[in-house]
Amino acid sequence: TVDRALDFGIDSVAVIDQVAAAISSQHCPTSLSSTRVADLLLSHLDFSEARSTPSELFEFVNDTLVSTYPPEPRNKVPSTWLLRTLSRAMDTCPGEFLEELFKTCQGGISLWVSDDYSALDRKEYELDVLPMYETIMAHMMAFKPSLETLEKYSLVIESAFCGRKDKPEGLKSAFAELWK
Repeated sequence: TVDRALDFGIDSVAVIDQVAAAISSQHCPTSLSSTRVADLLLSHLDFSEARSTPSELFEFVNDTLVSTYPPEPRNKVPSTWLLRTLSRAMDTCPGEFLEELFKTCQGGISLWVSDDYSALDRKEYELDVLPMYETIMAHMMAFKPSLETLEKYSLVIESAFCGRKDKPEGLKSAFAELWK
């Protein structure tokens, strides 16, 4: 579909965003397939062609993250794949879309970072959640340093200090770098 849209001058990000909107309106975000679809759509996102923010996709990813935490055993691996893909998407996301991505997805991200139910074992947490949080903090350093910025993203920022008790030191270090 993306290739076909490109033939008609439509950017791939718009197509992916429309697909996410169509799926969101027809699909239950708690299902295993939602996690896989969100991961697949994010992995095909090429921001170099983007003309507008894929807000429907960001909302679909957030809804999927929220509705699949804590993950059922059969959805645990696809959920960690989604977290990894989201981290990679953040790394390639241009600044003009990054704030929207963080704002839209912070509800879902914060659930996984706080991990209130210790749904992930320590190794899984360190491999998938810690890098995502570090990526977010690193990118937030480019935002305007203000109380408004801290307030706007407080949910995801504070999630490193809530929830599970055995959080890796890397979360605190990532926050400390942002604070400096």
